[in-house]
Amino acid sequence: MGATSRTAAEVGSLDVITVSPGDPVAVAMERLIEESVEHLPVVDEAGRVVGMCTRTDIIRARTAQTSEERRQPAVLLRTLVDRGTRRPGG
Repeated sequence: MGATSRTAAEVGSLDVITVSPGDPVAVAMERLIEESVEHLPVVDEAGRVVGMCTRTDIIRARTAQTSEERRQPAVLLRTLVDRGTRRPGG
């Protein structure tokens, strides 16, 4: 049987690693790394596929999170400085 006559069910994996919609990005990242897969189907409680999480998705999410974390100390410092320079009633 040639590759063109085989079905997706015949060549697909039956042991699929998944994540739930509410799983943190860190959980998805761990599964991708531990299982050496490139994609994780996002499956709801009923077992329906509601999305797909890829390595690229996780890299983008972590990059955005890291950027936000880097900005937070500066925002906190500015807030503290602003509070320290304000005078009561003014």
